[in-house]
Amino acid sequence: MLPNFLFIGPAKSASTWIFEILRSHPQIFVPPCKDIYFFDKFYGKGLEWYSDHFPPFPGKVAVGELSHDYLFSETACTRIKKDLPGVKLIVCLRNPIDRLFSDYLFTKKHGLVSEDIFDSMKSCPEILNQSLYYRPIKNYIEQFGRERLLILDFNEIKKDPDKVSEKIYRFLDVDPTFRAPNAKEVVLPASFARNKTLAFVSKKIAEMVRNMGFPNLVGQLKRSPFINRLLYKEYSRETYPRLSPDDRMKIYKILEDDIVSLEKFLNVRFDSWHLQS
Repeated sequence: MLPNFLFIGPAKSASTWIFEILRSHPQIFVPPCKDIYFFDKFYGKGLEWYSDHFPPFPGKVAVGELSHDYLFSETACTRIKKDLPGVKLIVCLRNPIDRLFSDYLFTKKHGLVSEDIFDSMKSCPEILNQSLYYRPIKNYIEQFGRERLLILDFNEIKKDPDKVSEKIYRFLDVDPTFRAPNAKEVVLPASFARNKTLAFVSKKIAEMVRNMGFPNLVGQLKRSPFINRLLYKEYSRETYPRLSPDDRMKIYKILEDDIVSLEKFLNVRFDSWHLQS
């Protein structure tokens, strides 16, 4: 069995919340893991390996997976078009400055960068690149059509999670009146590593296990409250890192052309994304 919908990205844009909303619905099946990464990283394992993640379950109308790097891979887009020509696609767009900063904190938490945010954007280009939405969104719409792409607003999830979950369910043709019990929960609050070396090693072990072909095991461990408490500690309101106004403006200047291009292409205005000089 192959999926009929995919969440394709980007990272740090409510993918865990969306995962929980999907898996709680009785008519939807998603594997225990997020980020199977089949169409970008593990395509060589073949469609049979991929389809094994989606065993048939009676009553499941929508079957899908979430891999938040697909959005930024033209190769993944081409492969999805070939193998899943009728698939529905979901993205969630977050203020690209906030997404970038959240991605930076996440990458730093796992010991993958240690520099300030601007040096980290150079040493780990994905931090910046995954906040450049215009070309990836344009590519998918050109390949699949606008009607096949559901674009969610991260801010709307924060304001009215039930409304957004209903929008997702309607798009997937399942019962839209279902209310997920965890819809109003913050699924993964921001945190930092208790021990940077241990966090780095655990990240590398997870990558190794995933590369061996066991993404479900990685997903189960990532959702373990014990593992998360062991490795990470939540920021308090007082210690939560924030961008300075100057740094926010510098990042906005880097992203501004991409934001404007996306607005023109979609014929929408993302007012909250813009800063005044």
